[in-house]
Amino acid sequence: MTFPPNVRDEAFVRCERHCCICHRFCGLKMEIHHIVEKYEGGDDTFDNAIPLCFDCHSDMRSYDHNHAKGSKYSRNELKRHRDSWYERVSESHSVSSGSIIYETDKQVFLKTFSILSWSSVIYSIAIRDPYQAIHQDVGRGINEYLHYESSGALAFSDSDLEGIRCMLVISLEEFSNHLSSNTFSVGKTEYFQVPNDWSHLCEKKYNEIGEKYNPVMGDIVSTWKDLLRMGRGKFDIIPSGFIESE
Repeated sequence: MTFPPNVRDEAFVRCERHCCICHRFCGLKMEIHHIVEKYEGGDDTFDNAIPLCFDCHSDMRSYDHNHAKGSKYSRNELKRHRDSWYERVSESHSVSSGSIIYETDKQVFLKTFSILSWSSVIYSIAIRDPYQAIHQDVGRGINEYLHYESSGALAFSDSDLEGIRCMLVISLEEFSNHLSSNTFSVGKTEYFQVPNDWSHLCEKKYNEIGEKYNPVMGDIVSTWKDLLRMGRGKFDIIPSGFIESE
């Protein structure tokens, strides 16, 4: 038995179709998870429901109690994640211009685009593929942003902005992994590149790099632009020194 339509509808409205754990906007790609599983006596009530993206829901289902790895989400933890996100969604609609939350989000927006600027980071990703040499400043900018992000300092209170930001973080983490795992310095320059000889020495790995990271680079650029445009609309500001080439 699944959740009745009224419970599903209310849960999706309350979270605005964002995952209550990773906060990504998911649209149709969402499911309702039983906080207390049915086989453990859980019911199909609103209090026992938490909306999750496919990836987070898969984590819940794949946890093996007999061969436990990592730490399973507790029931209390899931409820706190859900209630905290519901509250954030509710508060983001009542935030007025000039309020403390509004001004804090504006500063987070400006800080984000001062680190991930078009000219020093994003443009280099937009015009290249994973095989081309890329300046070390791009990796530095991404790592600086992820460092701040890991502390929670660059999270938005606004649920719309936070959903897009979380998607951007996922892509940045994947690309950062590519830079650290697959690229090496080019001579004595400040550029890093996938070694050309991998095309014949490690052909399978070489081809997999393009298949995996071309879409990731595209996601970074498109999500960055989505975050910029939404923030510009909410705060009526343009980050200092911003230059975009469509």
